[in-house]
Amino acid sequence: AWQFKVPVGYLRRRMKGIKTKKDVIATNTKLSRPEEAALCRYIDRLDAINLHIQREMIHNTTNLILKVKLTLKLCLTYPYQLPRFMTYTNLHNYHYRRDP
Repeated sequence: AWQFKVPVGYLRRRMKGIKTKKDVIATNTKLSRPEEAALCRYIDRLDAINLHIQREMIHNTTNLILKVKLTLKLCLTYPYQLPRFMTYTNLHNYHYRRDP
């Protein structure tokens, strides 16, 4: 450690095989790598045809990707469809009663 002028703790952690923060892949991102690549291709395509890229367009596209991902996840979790739209109260037998 003295030869490379780094703290002993850093060298000890590297010898144990622990990666640096820079080398670890982030797990707290909303978009996966392929989704980020698709978003970058979309931005490049808009730039190639000389359209002005606005922040709202990127925001809306990102929200659409996340919405589709959530919809697919829910469809895989709940493969059946209800015959009609049922509210939470009807589904769980909660009924609103008016007092006379």
